[in-house]
Amino acid sequence: MAKILLKGITGLVKDETFPIEAGQNVTVGRSRSCEISIKSCNAYTLMSPEARDRDEGLLTVSRKHLKIKFAKPDSVELEDLSSNGTFLDGKRVDKMVIADLQSKPYELRLGRRETFRMEFSAS
Repeated sequence: MAKILLKGITGLVKDETFPIEAGQNVTVGRSRSCEISIKSCNAYTLMSPEARDRDEGLLTVSRKHLKIKFAKPDSVELEDLSSNGTFLDGKRVDKMVIADLQSKPYELRLGRRETFRMEFSAS
């Protein structure tokens, strides 16, 4: 079954992998109500309670930062819900972008630091 893999490369998401199955709509952000919550990452849980209380490291990630809709097996729709921006290969995402993931992986950054490698997986 086709899926998208978000593989963390910088920030608190580094070394984390989040699969998104075909047909899924997910939100990504710092809120625990998001399907992909930055606060569920190992690096965040290892922070001191004081740092977590200040949301240290997450100041440019919105509670609900990004919506990802994987409706078709060959493309994905991204909707930036944030005030600090979502960037696809260094270019700011306006409201929606359709990316052909089967041709190449993309770099997806939330705010200033949290960066994923977004790639297609046929298995």
